[in-house]
Amino acid sequence: MFSLDENRRVDTRFSMTLAVCELGERRAVMMASNVSAGGLYCPHATPRLVGEKLLLEVDLCDGRVPLVVPARVVRSNGGLALAFHIRQPRFEMLGLRKSGLN
Repeated sequence: MFSLDENRRVDTRFSMTLAVCELGERRAVMMASNVSAGGLYCPHATPRLVGEKLLLEVDLCDGRVPLVVPARVVRSNGGLALAFHIRQPRFEMLGLRKSGLN
């Protein structure tokens, strides 16, 4: 048995590069390098306040409509870690497909 402090990640993370567009007043384009059904990480994004809410558009390059997902900043130190408000299984399916596990 493990505590949440030992392993805070609930979802499997996949290493892949995806373009992420922030929608709204502070439009920005970022590159995610690490994604899961629960969130993503953008290593070179402009720092933001932890807890700040963002609306993101992510094209998964799967021939379907890009995802528009609400997220919040969970870490902002040398990169931007974002958690989705609702799990996004399409990220996990994409990761499995690209890794050859699906």
